[in-house]
Amino acid sequence: MVIVTIGVIRYRAPHYGGHSINEWLYSTNVQARTTAFRMMGKNSFVFLAQKLERSVTTSGGSLANCEKACLVIETAFTGSEIKNTEIQTGLMRMLTSGNATEEFYAYEAIHQLGLQVPESAIKVAARTCPSIKTSEEESGSQPKLLRLRSMTTESLDCSYIARLCDDPDPKVQMAAIGFLARLQRKGTNGNNLCADEIPPAMAILMTNTTAPSVVRMALAYMSTTPKLMRNNLGAVCHFLDETRDSNLQMDCLSLIALLGQYGPLSSSARQSIATFILQDGLTTEVRAQASTLLDNSQG
Repeated sequence: MVIVTIGVIRYRAPHYGGHSINEWLYSTNVQARTTAFRMMGKNSFVFLAQKLERSVTTSGGSLANCEKACLVIETAFTGSEIKNTEIQTGLMRMLTSGNATEEFYAYEAIHQLGLQVPESAIKVAARTCPSIKTSEEESGSQPKLLRLRSMTTESLDCSYIARLCDDPDPKVQMAAIGFLARLQRKGTNGNNLCADEIPPAMAILMTNTTAPSVVRMALAYMSTTPKLMRNNLGAVCHFLDETRDSNLQMDCLSLIALLGQYGPLSSSARQSIATFILQDGLTTEVRAQASTLLDNSQG
């Protein structure tokens, strides 16, 4: 009699640098997390696909896990690596079978990776996900944005994005700034995207725009990293001196104060604040904020 032993091969999640893949998923160090998943490579695909699958198919699925998995997929891998894998299958399942939040996570990841999906699937998702519907409508009404949406971190046209930042249409400006901010937040190995092209474009934007919403989005983008704040500090100080909007003045002062937490402000920045304090018509709150900032920077 021949006895045949049948074993069950179970998936063993990989480790990297002494930490489990699950620990890396929850790491708040974006650069280290991205590096870890790149090093684990395709060995991590089953784990990531499970996070996408569980979010859609089980009542105990976690949207937080789903979002983290999507961020890792977007930042650690390229579209060619994801194409025709279990991860692409998972993203498509989210897009077609998930709730509105899951649909948008999948939609963003698919666009970021440049994956090809049926247009009909996007249209169906847009019916149930307002964010996808808005994004598609904006792209359709603004041909300039179609090219932007097709870009990935590997195919950035920095000169084109800089021109969009200075476009006469505030909606186009906000779309371009928002695109850059999303990529920057997802991690770029400590580098600023389009470091040569964007600071001059931001300087022009801060000089010419009259739309408060555009300025606020630009300031939010600049605050993403200390290097971005430092590179755009001159434009912020110039805008602070020119604007008479007390809310925007406070926003500018808040960004400068944030930069001050990473090291001393430049002498030119301190001089700009000192000159600003002498302006007529400042509110009590704005003047107090500027004075406190100047005092702290000199301490």
